[in-house]
Parts: sequence; structure tokens; C-alpha cells
Amino acid sequence: MELRNKTIVITGASDGIGWHTALRLAKEGPHLILLGRDQTRLNTVKKLCEGNGAEKVDCYSFDLSDRNSATDHLEKIRRNHKDIAILLNIAGIWQKKSDLDRLNHDEIEAIINTNLTGLIKVTNTLGSRVD
Repeated sequence: MELRNKTIVITGASDGIGWHTALRLAKEGPHLILLGRDQTRLNTVKKLCEGNGAEKVDCYSFDLSDRNSATDHLEKIRRNHKDIAILLNIAGIWQKKSDLDRLNHDEIEAIINTNLTGLIKVTNTLGSRVD
């Protein structure tokens, strides 16, 4: 698939797999829309993507597990970007500090709100835009 001039949304772009996916796709010349929790890291990956050949890079910093913030940002993205060709839901968290049976309820809720509810919310809001 030709990616030049296509708009691609990547969640989790401020770290890990999302970061590396953005860098790799930038070489194909798309318009990247990067979502992540850390604005400083998003700014860094934006500069790297622009240097790697991305046509344009827009960044949105928010936490998918924060329902109000996520809703506001996703609606803004939906209004501002009507030509989304690809949606990559990569955002996800995991608590590495303890075994599963030792996680407290807040940690479990954060994992579910990011990894499941966040993915559903992004797909529900932006998925209808995908070619």
C-alpha cells in the first residue's frame, strides 16, 4: 500500500512499539497523527519523523484512561482530520512492578481503561474515518 500523502493515526506513539512504528512509517512519507501521554516525548518523535520523511506530523498529548480528556481530544482529531486512512491502536500499559495477583484495584482499572476501553473509544470515534 502506498503511504505517501495518507493520514495515519498512531496511539501510544510517545514510547515503545508506537514510537518505533511512527519512525518506520515516516520513511514512507505519510501525514502522521501521533497520540501519547508524554508531550515531551511526542515532540521528540515528531522531530525524528519529520527528519525521516513524514509529510506532516501532528501530536496530541492525553491519557486514554482519562475519559473526559480522551473524549475531548478524540473529537478534536475527528473534526480536524477527515481523511484518516489507517488507525493503529498501539497504546497499552502493564504494571511490571509486581505479579498479577498483587496488583491493586486502581492498577487493574488503569490497565483496563487504557488497553481495552481506550482502544474501543479511539476506534469508535475515529474508525469511521478510516478508508
